[in-house]
Amino acid sequence: MNFYQTYSWLKTTLRPRSWVLMLFVLLSLGLTACGGGRAVTASSWPGASVNGDRLYVAFDSGIWALNLQDGKQVWRYPAESEKNKFFYASPSIVDGQLVVGDFSNSIYALESATGAENWSVVGASGKGRFIAGALIQDEMIYAPSADYKLSAYDTAGKLQWEFVTEGALWAKPVSDGERIYLPSMDHNLYALDPADGSLVWKLDLGGAAVASPLLDDNGTLFVGQVGDKVLAITAKNGKIAWEFASKSEVWATPVLSDGKLLFGDLSGTIYALDPKTGKEIWTMQAGDAVVGTGAAFTDGVAFPVEDAGVVAVDFAGKELWRTPVNGKLYSGILVSENLLLVPVTKGETLITALDFNGKEQWSFLPEK
Repeated sequence: MNFYQTYSWLKTTLRPRSWVLMLFVLLSLGLTACGGGRAVTASSWPGASVNGDRLYVAFDSGIWALNLQDGKQVWRYPAESEKNKFFYASPSIVDGQLVVGDFSNSIYALESATGAENWSVVGASGKGRFIAGALIQDEMIYAPSADYKLSAYDTAGKLQWEFVTEGALWAKPVSDGERIYLPSMDHNLYALDPADGSLVWKLDLGGAAVASPLLDDNGTLFVGQVGDKVLAITAKNGKIAWEFASKSEVWATPVLSDGKLLFGDLSGTIYALDPKTGKEIWTMQAGDAVVGTGAAFTDGVAFPVEDAGVVAVDFAGKELWRTPVNGKLYSGILVSENLLLVPVTKGETLITALDFNGKEQWSFLPEK
C-alpha cells in the first residue's frame, strides 16, 4: 500500500482525530510521499521495556540501557549514530540477549549486559519496518513487521517460518504457550501454531487493531480496535464473548486489575468494565486522547494522556493525581517495583520516571 492509498484509506475509514493521529504515525515511518520517490523525513517514538534492574529504550538512532533507580545510562548501541539504524520497536529479552527490530528491516541481538552485538539479520522482512516488539517464547523470537509478516527465528537468528497477513502488523503478538495471537491492520485476529506458523483460526474484529491483545488467566483475549470497540474473545476457538461500544477509537491494550478491565480511547474517556460481561462499571474524562496503554500500580491505574501528561485514577474512577509532562504521550507506561516509567515523544525528556504519587524521580534525555 503506497502513501496515497494509505492516506485515502485513513480518510474514508477513520474519524478525523484518529486518521490524523495515524497519518502522523505513517509520516513518521518515512512512507514515500510522492511519485518521484522523495521519502518523508522519519521521526520516532520511544519503544521501552523493563527487565530486572534495567530499562531498555529504543528510540531514533539508538538503544539505551538505563539503571532503573536513577536513570543513568549503562550503555548505548550503536556507540555513535548510524544512518541505517533507526528504532521504534520495544526491545525484548531472551537468553541474556536484547532483541530488537529496526526501521531498515533488520533485527539485532545484543548482549543485555553490555550492548555488544551478537548477531543481526539484515533485510529480515522484505520492504517492511519493525514497529512492534517481538514476542519471546520457548527460546523462539516472533517478530511482526509492517510488511504484513510474522517471522519466527531461533535465538541464533535463523529463520524458522513466516506467516503473511493482508495488513501491516503494528502490535506485538501474545501467547498462552499453545497458540500465538496476532492482531493485524487487516481487521483480523489470527491464532497460529507456534511450531510452524500454521493458521488455527482467524476472526474479523470489525476494525484495525494497532495494539497487543490482553490475555487473561481464563483464556480470554481482550482487544481494542479503531472501530470504537473492545472485544472479549475466547482464545480456544476465536468466538466473541462480548463487545463493548466505546465513544471513540481504542488504540491501547486494556489493563486488567482489581477485577476490572480498564482502558482509554481517543475521546479522552477512561472506562472500567466487568471483564466477564463487558458491562460498564464507570467512566471518567482524562482531558485529552488516551493513545497508549495504562499501567496498574498499588492505588489505581496511570494513563498516558496525549497532551495532558499522566493521569492516575483509583479503581472506583476517582482521579488520584495528574502530572504534566512536556511532550506528547503515545507510548504505554511501564511499571517497575516503585516507579512509573513514561516514554515521551517530542518533549524535553525521552523517559520521565514518576513515583506512585506522581512525583518525578528522574528523567533521561540522550546526549546529541
